[in-house]
Amino acid sequence: GSTAAAVSVAVAGASIPYFDGNGQRLYVGSADGKLHQLSGIGTPSQADTTVTLGSTTTAVGSPNTDATGQLNVGTDDGTIYSLVIPY
Repeated sequence: GSTAAAVSVAVAGASIPYFDGNGQRLYVGSADGKLHQLSGIGTPSQADTTVTLGSTTTAVGSPNTDATGQLNVGTDDGTIYSLVIPY
């Protein structure tokens, strides 16, 4: 069988992640207003790129993509964001 890659990134109050199979990136929202884009998972070149959506007290929900390939995610302040990925 295959073995799952371990991801060790500190994400405050992590949401359910979204895996972009085409770009090999993992996206996860956090409780501190950030959306994390993880790339190079399980390799020495693993990277965590973030974008802030709202204030540091705004929780970012679980991201997903739409038919155009843009990433959509909501925050607990009632805002929905649509982002071109990768960012």
